[in-house]
This record gives sequence, C-alpha cells and structure tokens, in this order.
Amino acid sequence: DGEDDPNAASVGPELLEVSPDGNEIIARVTPKSVKRITCAARLPNGNTLLGTEKGLAEYTPEGYAVKVWLKNAISSIHVR
Repeated sequence: DGEDDPNAASVGPELLEVSPDGNEIIARVTPKSVKRITCAARLPNGNTLLGTEKGLAEYTPEGYAVKVWLKNAISSIHVR
C-alpha cells in the first residue's frame, strides 16, 4: 500500500466538496506544493480560494495557483 514505504511519493492535502447528502463529490482540488489547507471557499468561476501555510491563492480544479493575494500563512477566511 506504500503507507510505510519511505520511497513512496508524498501526496499533499486534497479538498473535497460533497453534496449536502454526502453521497456525491462535487469538486476535488489537490493544490500543488501545499502541505496544509486551513480554509477554502468555492468561487463562481469554478476555482477555489484556499488559505494555506503559503498564503491565500485562487486554485484551478487541476490544483494550480492562478492568482496569489497574500504570501503569509492564513488561518481563516470569511465569505459572504
């Protein structure tokens, strides 16, 4: 399974958005080069705003940062 294999590739965190009933995955984002996701908000364009240990950035569904707003660790965001 690779769980105890020291040569296994390291995989970062993955963010899942699930349906209200919990039966369907609506969106999945695995941000590149991130160790910890601290907060998240889905954007109308399909991308996701993520707070991480690296800062606040907008990520595509493929996990690439397309815009970075802050380069400081983010612990929470409030979205209306």
